[in-house]
Amino acid sequence: PGIYNTTSVSSVKDILIQAGGVSDVGSVRKIEVLRNGRVIDTIDYYHLLTLGRDHGDTVLQSGDVIHVPRAYGLIAIDGEVHTPAIYEIEPGETLAHILKFAGGLKAAASGKSIYVKRFNHHSNVEYKTLTLSQARRFVTRDGDEVYIGKLTQNDERYIEVSGNVIDPGKKHIGSRRIKLSTFLRQQLKGGRLDSFFLENTQFDYALVKRIDKNLEPKVFHVNLKNVLDGRENFTLQNKDKLFIFNKLDTAVNPYVTIYQEKSDQKNAAQVLIHEGKFQYTKGMTLRDLINMAGLNSAFDTKRVKIISYDNTHKTPKVTLVDFDRDPDHKLMPFDTVTLFDYFETNPQQMATINGEVVRPGSYPVAHGMTLEKLLESAGGLNERAYPKECEIIRYYVKNGERKKQIINLPLKKMKTFIVQAHDQINIKRIPYWSEKKQVTIKGEVRFPGTYVIHSGEKLSSVIQRAGGFTDEAFLYGAIFTRKEIAKLQKKSLARSLSKLKEQVILASLRSSGSKTMGQISVTEGIQAVQSLIDEAEKLTPIGRVSINLTCDLDSFKNSPSDLTLKDGDTLTIPSYNDTVVVSGEVMNPMALTFMGENVRDYISRCGGLTEIADADHIYVLHANGEAQKASLGSYLFSSNHVTVKRGDVVIIPKKIMFERGIDIAGDIADIVYKLTLTVAAMNTVGVL
Repeated sequence: PGIYNTTSVSSVKDILIQAGGVSDVGSVRKIEVLRNGRVIDTIDYYHLLTLGRDHGDTVLQSGDVIHVPRAYGLIAIDGEVHTPAIYEIEPGETLAHILKFAGGLKAAASGKSIYVKRFNHHSNVEYKTLTLSQARRFVTRDGDEVYIGKLTQNDERYIEVSGNVIDPGKKHIGSRRIKLSTFLRQQLKGGRLDSFFLENTQFDYALVKRIDKNLEPKVFHVNLKNVLDGRENFTLQNKDKLFIFNKLDTAVNPYVTIYQEKSDQKNAAQVLIHEGKFQYTKGMTLRDLINMAGLNSAFDTKRVKIISYDNTHKTPKVTLVDFDRDPDHKLMPFDTVTLFDYFETNPQQMATINGEVVRPGSYPVAHGMTLEKLLESAGGLNERAYPKECEIIRYYVKNGERKKQIINLPLKKMKTFIVQAHDQINIKRIPYWSEKKQVTIKGEVRFPGTYVIHSGEKLSSVIQRAGGFTDEAFLYGAIFTRKEIAKLQKKSLARSLSKLKEQVILASLRSSGSKTMGQISVTEGIQAVQSLIDEAEKLTPIGRVSINLTCDLDSFKNSPSDLTLKDGDTLTIPSYNDTVVVSGEVMNPMALTFMGENVRDYISRCGGLTEIADADHIYVLHANGEAQKASLGSYLFSSNHVTVKRGDVVIIPKKIMFERGIDIAGDIADIVYKLTLTVAAMNTVGVL
C-alpha cells in the first residue's frame, strides 16, 4: 500500500504491479477505483482469464484511490483440471462456474468423481462426491477443497474377444449390457461371417467369462450358431470376456491350462517355469501337468484350484485339491489348474538380528530354532561383539494391544534360547571399542604429522609427542580447526547469505529509485552486495577455534585452551610473522612491517581511507582468530582504542547506505559487515 506516481496512460493494472501485486488474501475480482470519495469503477480480473478481455478503459487521475478489499472467499481446485490453483469466489457462485476459471476438465477427468472437502463453521469436516451436473447447482463456500478425479477402469465399457477371430481385443459397447446377437451384428461387416470369424470357427461352442459382484469368476457356455440364427440369445455385461474356439483345437487337440494366481505383492516369487496350455492326454494327472510346467519355487500343496467343464451343460465346476493327499488327481480336457505361491498363503516367519554380526538383517525362523542357529545364518559374531550378553526385544499381544518385552540374555545360553517370529536381537559392541582417532599437527613443531590419540587425550599431550615447538613458532597465530565447528560455520554462513539475499530483494521492491548525496541507489547497492555474496559462496569454512598457546607446556596444561581432542582435529603452527595486513577501502591495501603502531597509523601508511570507506565499521582481525571493532567515528580512535599485534589484519569495509525509506537497510548493512569479516578471516588463514 502507498502513494504512486502515474502517467497519463497508467492503468489500474500498472499501479497494482508497481505495488507488488495483490496479496494472498486480497481480491482480484472486486477492485474498486475511488475518485473524490466515490466508487467510479469495479474491476474483476477473472474476465481476463475466461474471456481474454483486459479491463483497462478507466483513465486514472491524480488523487484516485485503488481499493483492494479482502477476498470474499478462496477455494482450492486440484486434480484433472487444466489449471489447478486457489481461486477467489463470489457469493452464490457455483462450482461449475469456478471450474471454467480452472480451464475446465481434462480429457481424462471423470464427470462423476468430483470430491469436495468442506469445513462447517469450525465444528466438523464434510466430504461430498458430486457429478458434473450437480456441480452446476453446488454453491461454493470459503475454504472448500475440490479434487477432480480421473476416469478409472470401472468407467470403461467393453467386451473382450479372444480366440478364433480376425481382430481380437476389447470392443466398445454403448451401455453396460448388450445382447450377444446385437454385439455380433456390430462386428460383422456387411453381415459376412468371414469379416469377423476365422476359418474353422466352432460356432456351437463358445465361452463367456464374467467376474460377478463378489469378484468370483463365472463361466457361461453359448451356442453362436443359435444366436446368429435367432433361436437363442445371451445378455453380455460390461467387461465380459468372449472366448471363440477353433474346431481343430477343441476337437482334435484337447488341452489343459495351468497358471499361477497373480499376486499384488511386489517381487512375488514365480512358482511355475512355464505357464499356459499343454496337450491333454488320456489319463493325465495333476502331478503330470505340474511336472510338464516345471516348478521354480514352492507352491501351496494344500490348495490347488481346478476348474472343469461338464460335458453336457458346459458349466464350470471348481474343485480344491490337496496335492499332498491326491497328487494323481485325474484331469479332464480343458481343465484349468491354478497354483498359489506357498509364501504368500503361508507368510514366512522372520526375526531380525542387528549389531555386531557379520551379516545383519532379517532371517527366516524355523520351528524350535535356537539363537545359535540364527547367529550362524547371520555369519556369526564379529570381533567387536560383546561376549557376555545380548538384548532381545520380543513382541506379544495382551488384551488386544501389542506390547514388548526386553530380554538381556547371556550369550552362553544361545544354544538353548528359542527364537520366536518378529524377535529383534541386538548384539552389543565391546565397551570403548572404536575406530582409531587421529589428529594432525602441521608447521613449526619438531615432528609434524598425524598422531593416533586415545579417548580424553589433551592438546598439550600431542604437542609434547610432536617434540614441542621450534624456535620459529608463531604461537599467537596458531590455527586449531575441528570438523564439527566447520559444519556449524557452514550452516551459519548459509543462513547469513540466505537472509542477505532476502533483504536485498525486499530493498529492491521497496525502493523509490531516488538517492541523495552520500547514498547509493538500490541497483548500486545490490551490485556491491552481490559481489560479496559471490565471494562468500566460494568459501569452505574450516571450523577454526581460537586458542592461546604458550611455550611453557606445563602452564598450558592448566589453561582453557588445552582442549580435549576429537578425531580429525588439526593444529597448524605458522612461522614467525612480523607484518600487519591492511585490506579493503584504503588507497593502497598492502602488508606492512609491524611497528607497534595503532590502527590510524597503519591506515595512514596505506594512503588513508577511500571515499566509500565505512569509518564506523573498521575491524582488527587478530592472528589468534579473535576480532575487535575499531571505528574511527568523528574523533579518530578517541573512544575505541585497539592494540594491533604481529600478524593482525585491519579490515576497512565499503560503506553500505541505501536511500531513505528503505527500512531494512540497517539489517542489510549489519549482515554485510559480518560477512565481510568472515570472508576476510577465511582468506587470512589461506582458505581460498
